[in-house]
Amino acid sequence: KLREFDKALESLVEALRIRKIELGNDSIDYAHSVFNLSEVHIAMEKYSQAFNCLNEAIRVFDMFPDEAGSLLLDAVVMKGDSLFQLKDYPASVAVFQEAVEMFSHF
Repeated sequence: KLREFDKALESLVEALRIRKIELGNDSIDYAHSVFNLSEVHIAMEKYSQAFNCLNEAIRVFDMFPDEAGSLLLDAVVMKGDSLFQLKDYPASVAVFQEAVEMFSHF
């Protein structure tokens, strides 16, 4: 199973590299790639890397709220989960509170 994650990670990093070159790091497609990469990091229990990817995805999703839709909320919740797994409980609570606030606006 670890080998499958490694292959997925390799493919996603390559897709991210291409999208960053072709579209820049402020495109919604780039954000989707970073978000997908965070999901693999979470599956591999690499929460610090997932947290970094989620911050980047959220940064770009914030620029395109209509296009990002529920992915922005998903990314914020996953960020809270990652912080919880990293045992940063106060930051996790703050992020989950942000997610609740966002959800109330959907």
